[in-house]
Amino acid sequence: MLTAPVMDTKVAAGFHLAETVIYLFSVLFIWFSMRAFLKSREHQFKLFLTFGMTPGQLKLMIFLEHMLIGLIGTMTGLTLSLSFVKMVLLIAENVVGLDFRLYFYFPMKALALTFGAFIALFAVLSVCAGLFLDRERWILFPQQWNKQSSKEPNASRPLAVSAPIFLAGGYGMALSLPESPSTFMIVCVVVSEAIGTYFLFDQLGVCIIHTYKRNRHFFWRRTNLLLLSDLANRMKDCARTLFMISILFMIAMTAIGMMAGYQGMIKNRISQENPFALVYASSSGNMRETKDVAEIERALEEHGIPFQRLQATIKELPIAKSNNSLRIIPASEFNAIARAAGNVAVAPTGTQAILVPNDDSQGPVQGTGGSTLRVGLLALQVTGVMEAYSFPDFDSYLVVSDDVYALLNDYTRKVSFHLFDVDDWRQTEGVARQLKQRFGPTGEGKVDFTFFSLTYTLGKIRQVYGGSLFALFFIGAVFFAASWSFLYFRLYTNLQEDQRKFAVMNTIGLTDQELSKVITLQLILLIFTPFFVALVHSSFAMMILQHAIQYNLMKETMAVLGAFLTAHVFYFAAVRSAYVKRVKQSITYP
Repeated sequence: MLTAPVMDTKVAAGFHLAETVIYLFSVLFIWFSMRAFLKSREHQFKLFLTFGMTPGQLKLMIFLEHMLIGLIGTMTGLTLSLSFVKMVLLIAENVVGLDFRLYFYFPMKALALTFGAFIALFAVLSVCAGLFLDRERWILFPQQWNKQSSKEPNASRPLAVSAPIFLAGGYGMALSLPESPSTFMIVCVVVSEAIGTYFLFDQLGVCIIHTYKRNRHFFWRRTNLLLLSDLANRMKDCARTLFMISILFMIAMTAIGMMAGYQGMIKNRISQENPFALVYASSSGNMRETKDVAEIERALEEHGIPFQRLQATIKELPIAKSNNSLRIIPASEFNAIARAAGNVAVAPTGTQAILVPNDDSQGPVQGTGGSTLRVGLLALQVTGVMEAYSFPDFDSYLVVSDDVYALLNDYTRKVSFHLFDVDDWRQTEGVARQLKQRFGPTGEGKVDFTFFSLTYTLGKIRQVYGGSLFALFFIGAVFFAASWSFLYFRLYTNLQEDQRKFAVMNTIGLTDQELSKVITLQLILLIFTPFFVALVHSSFAMMILQHAIQYNLMKETMAVLGAFLTAHVFYFAAVRSAYVKRVKQSITYP
């Protein structure tokens, strides 16, 4: 279980960072929502000003409206969050793989802090809304209502060409990063990708649209004229928003990908280094060895789990003229265990010995073969080194022939290992829990025996890292939802303009099928372009992580990105259906 000290040192910092980042993006989200709300009411504001409302009165009205919206929205959000928090905790328990429960409680201090922070945020942004109206002076001054520029935006070719150069440069630097990159190198990659992404939307996208518009055969074909007529304006107008959305998508996908990657790495490495589901190690003199082994077998049989029990005995002997000792196992017992674990068998002859090192130990036999070690009257020749995972948490040892092993009787300690091989180690979770209660909470600290369970050990590791993985999951989920919200408000900012445009086009013969086709293509470009840019960015981010941890994350990366793509397709279908319906409702059919 995650105790308070563990939470304070390993998880609290991650949650505080997530809290800060989420609040900062809440600022951007509320501001973009306010701007969309103001721009959608342009005609209403003009009407108010026509009937005598002063600019100061208009600003006061907007301030009071936004404060009321903020108060209602904050209270509603807090209520909904309390309603769904238990569901989120249950999802987190299953996604992260926590064994303990995340209990619901009523956090008065957190609620008060959240309420105060968001009310203050709405107050500040409501004041800024008046500054936005000052910037859009044509709203406040009737003499400028007819002076809006409809000139099509231009793009700089050098900046447009620099977009793929910056992106390619960032990807190249990312792929060439060392295992422990410096902060400067990481910053260079991030800055290069950010500049390339912004120019991709602000310059390159507009250039591509202009290129298609100059192709008269393509531009005048069917509904392409209607599709491309104001697409450059929208791309230019949405550049900053699309850039931000792609960054949010990238953070969300990378965070969830990191969570899935670390989970897969921990599970695969622990299971690889511990090929046996249950291991009972008994020192010489343990009077309960036979009884304990029989109880393990009985527990497996009661749960209907077929198993094979393997046994090996390791002797520990002192090295002549040294304070160190050697651990030695006979080849026959090692080979039986090696075959069951998927390792190769060995056949040492005479006084030859094969070293099986433990990377974490610093014993006298660490290193390569070729050394000679004297044990009693025997001089053992280390002729080879092999990697094998058979005994959990054990030091390096030597494999010798059975004849040599029989001669080694001056041992200081002898440990018998009983290893239980099953087809699926995940089935032993209930057995491990039952035996842990019988042998003790951990099986560690015993003088005469230790008990190891793969499922129990993996569960303990998950508890240690569970809080950090939950933080990644939480950040990813919030940022992905924020990306969808930004897209939604960006699209509906242009809803009234589309309604007027398509109402006019309907009068000159635009059919429902053609209307749906044009809107669908526009939504595909605006919804999927930032998503696929983020998809590429996240793929390279996962490649960097894969290089850093030396573990293949291809399976986890494909699963996470595939899940995000599936969810985004459903989101597109829902938004498209609602948007087309709203546009059609504004059209008066003869």
